[in-house]
Amino acid sequence: MSYSRFGDSTWYTYWSASSNDCQYRWPTKKLKNEQVFEICDFPSFSFTYGKLQKVGIRGIMAKISKFYSKPHTGQMFERWDGKTAIYSDTTFEAKNPTEEELNELMEYIRKWENDINLHFAFWTFIRYEWWYPLRNKFIRNGRK
Repeated sequence: MSYSRFGDSTWYTYWSASSNDCQYRWPTKKLKNEQVFEICDFPSFSFTYGKLQKVGIRGIMAKISKFYSKPHTGQMFERWDGKTAIYSDTTFEAKNPTEEELNELMEYIRKWENDINLHFAFWTFIRYEWWYPLRNKFIRNGRK
């Protein structure tokens, strides 16, 4: 699965767990289009494979650039008060990514897109979303 985090990178990206689960499903176009790419940041930014296909890489990059060129308001964890989390209102300054940083991010998006395409190839999908889960279930049950 796609994931990027390097010490010298601005970006922390991944194939998001908020994507619809694929296990024991069929590799339909709808399921493929619902897969989510996320930039983990303050604030985060995400989009679906379907959106990427609809607006293209340049369209997505324009949205990301616009999003991170302005400040955002939100809440940041401050402390625990007993068992209650306390958050404070925060303004996240504009990130204003450089052209070099945006090009690096574009590379991550292209790799994720390629991972989606490879994962959704019929026999690959069946192997990872049906065969391995069933095999592992039998192995676990056999050890009990």
